[in-house]
Amino acid sequence: MWCRGIPKEYTEWIKRKVENRCTIITLDDYATASMKISCGLDQGSLLSGVAYQFYSADLIEMPDKSNGKDCLGFIDNTTIRAEGKDIEETRECHGKTRGGIRLG
Repeated sequence: MWCRGIPKEYTEWIKRKVENRCTIITLDDYATASMKISCGLDQGSLLSGVAYQFYSADLIEMPDKSNGKDCLGFIDNTTIRAEGKDIEETRECHGKTRGGIRLG
């Protein structure tokens, strides 16, 4: 987040929010022992959507939009789009090689 210009006091606040947390999972009459949580935000946190947009920002900015590629991110979903006149051109545009995706 700080790479994108978010002030340090905000990134430090988020860091403190996710450190030293524990949870207990309950189901009916059963409850686990307290377990340390090593990552993530509270379920239902309004901060989750914003934090994920920063997390995925580099992925969304990667495609060369002048070359038939695009990427759309919404909340915690990301869609990569490629277009061509046929499947071969689209595959080439998408940059699919050896099972991986090259977006540049």
